Amino acid sequence: MVTSNDGFDAPPVPAPASEVLPVTISGAGTSFTRMQKLTEFQKNILNVLVGEPKYGVEVKKALEEYYGEEINHGRLYPNLDKLADRGYVDKLSLDDRKNEYAVTDEARAEIRDEIAWRVESYIDGSDDREKELLKAINGEK
Repeated sequence: MVTSNDGFDAPPVPAPASEVLPVTISGAGTSFTRMQKLTEFQKNILNVLVGEPKYGVEVKKALEEYYGEEINHGRLYPNLDKLADRGYVDKLSLDDRKNEYAVTDEARAEIRDEIAWRVESYIDGSDDREKELLKAINGEK
């Protein structure tokens, strides 16, 4: 992963089109372009939230397991608020001190599209494992 001047991880650069075999993934679109403006940390928050809604402390714990270090409240909660403001996360207030967070349907669609783009960019079917993965993705037997 390349680090940009602002300290955030820059997205990987896809291989030139001449080096990648065409891959068709049914349902893949380009709605994830808004996600390109998210930091990797924000994308990881979304990954943690896929599934059932979670309390902030549950998100914090999952991220700490992933990163292998403590995640500051001052880093996590402002990013959760930004994701909510941008429509990626629903923030449900349970009481004065506790919120529950859930990924929105729009965010789920964008996550799927970004995953499809990454697969199309990196999986070229050059070995047996990749060929099997492409068949599975495309619903082939």
